Parts: sequence; C-alpha cells; structure tokens
Amino acid sequence: MKKIFTLFALLSVGLSAWAQTYTLELIKYPHDENVEDGSSVYSGIIKPNETINKVFYLNESFNYNLQVLDDENNILVSEKVSGFTADFFNALTITYNPDAADGPKLTYLDNYDIVDWSDCDLIQINLSDDVSFAIPEGEVSPSYVHNYLIEYTRTCSNQWGTLCLPFSFGPSEPSNVTFYQLSSVTADAMKFSPIIDNTEVDAGTPLVFKLDEGCNELDIKSNENPQIIKEVSPCSKDGWTMYGTVDETTIDNGWVLQENEIRQIDGSDFPIKPYRAWFEGTRQSDAPFRIAVDETEGLQFVEQEDGTVKVSYDLQGRKLNEARKGLMIENGKVIMVK
Repeated sequence: MKKIFTLFALLSVGLSAWAQTYTLELIKYPHDENVEDGSSVYSGIIKPNETINKVFYLNESFNYNLQVLDDENNILVSEKVSGFTADFFNALTITYNPDAADGPKLTYLDNYDIVDWSDCDLIQINLSDDVSFAIPEGEVSPSYVHNYLIEYTRTCSNQWGTLCLPFSFGPSEPSNVTFYQLSSVTADAMKFSPIIDNTEVDAGTPLVFKLDEGCNELDIKSNENPQIIKEVSPCSKDGWTMYGTVDETTIDNGWVLQENEIRQIDGSDFPIKPYRAWFEGTRQSDAPFRIAVDETEGLQFVEQEDGTVKVSYDLQGRKLNEARKGLMIENGKVIMVK
C-alpha cells in the first residue's frame, strides 16, 4: 500500500510540474530609466522547458527585458534583450528552465529563420490623411513582417505637394507624378532633383512631388514586402533641413509648401497632416521661395505659376533667349524645332 501511495505521489508531483505555467512578459523602458519604470508590451504563457517562437517589433528608442513571473506576479527571472535589430522585426526563440542547476534560467535566440513565412496570408494596409501609420508594439503576426502590401491615397488641390511615407516604394509608380528630393537652396529658390525610375525610395524619406496637369489623385503602392519604419530621416542642404512626419503634428517655425509655393508659416502650433514634410532654416526675406527643379543634369529652370517653363537651352547647355531651328532642350526634354 505504501509503494502505491509513493508512486501516486510521484505521479502527482510530475503532473503538477508538467501542468505548471508561467507568465512571459516583454517590458520596454527608456534608455535613461530602469526596467522597473517600464511598461509591458507583451504578456503570454510559457511552460517549463517549452520552446516558443515570437516575433516582436523593437524600437531603437527603448531598452527591452524579457521576464518570467509566477502565478502571484513575482518576477522569477529577467533578461535584458541585447543585440536586436532596432526599428525592425525580431523573431525570438525563447525557453524557460525553472530547474537549471544555477537557478531559473531564461534563454532567447534571435533567429529570423524560425518562422515559416510561406504560410503567411497577405495583409493589406490602406493609409490616408485620416489614417496614421501604426506599427504594433510587442508581438506581431508573421504575416505583418513578411507578406503585406501598403497603399497610400490622397486627393490633392495643387500640382505640387510634400510626401513622407513609412514604407519603401518605386518612383515609377504611379505614372502621373514625379518625385523630387531637396538638392540645394539659394537666396530665392529651393532646388529639387528628380528621383530616377529605377531608384527605390526608402521608407521615411521626405519628398516633394508634382502631379501631371489635370491630375489630382495620388495613389502609391508599396513594393512587395517593403521596408517599413516609424522614424523619419531628415534631409539637409545648404543650412536648410527638410523634415517629414507619418503622424499628425504641429510646428512652431519653418516653411511649408502651399498652393505651389514654399511659404513661411504664420504663427505657432501650425498643423501638419500625416505623410507630409516641411522645411527649416534661416533666411533674411519672408517672401515665398520659388520651386526650382533639375530635370537635366547641369541644367536648371524655374517653374512659373502656370507650370510652364520660360527658358530653353541648346545641347551644350547654353541658355537661349528664343527658340531656334533644330534640336534644343525645353522643359528638361530634347525637342526638334522646325
């Protein structure tokens, strides 16, 4: 009878240990603070000696700790997550061993190949001025990482506008718009260079665009499995900086593109819609900047109010006061004048 009771007791202990579960948490906290001041961005169940795979988006602005808690929320073990890819997705293999020789042990391995990406469904994300871009904190679906398509749409009231998107895309699509990057700033004009068709636009790049005449719809689709980012990369030229945002924000000083002109803002708390850009720098005059574009290498022309170009060049790049017979450059294109 005693042997039967002992066997039953051992089985009970074994089953109890097997059935025991713990809480796994991912805590984020600012670089200059302690983990105790952090907040939980993921909470789930982990079993003893169980290996689980999780995909997390980890932000460069924070430190992260993985920790295991018992059923009374006591922290049994805590490990700082190090060596992760900042502002991107990290696939972690996590194991908790409560019976390790030197005490409870939590281990993790950053292994991007642990997920079977081929089984992921396509995720469609549609953005507009009313929909700010949000990257899920903590755990995310593997589909979000590796099989998604983002589309941004805007109805425009002017040909010229600014743009800053959280995803990468090819500038050849759509075909009714040309994208430009800030290249230089003079006393009275900001000069922009076009992005060539085979160049991918990185996520978070502030841009200027011009719609074709008669068009007012901007519709941009991401590349397949695009690079996405929440942080924006400012562009600086000649003491001026072009900033962008993927969230609605306000600015207290600077210049914005309005009605096809770059104008100084009037007053503080000026509203900036999502997916826009603005300029900051020092200038003696408060008159609007002209928009200058460089369509042909080494040549520059200034857009007039009606969008036409009033200057022409010969093939050697010399400015012409009037059209001449033969080949010439007008509006950045080589034309034949008969």
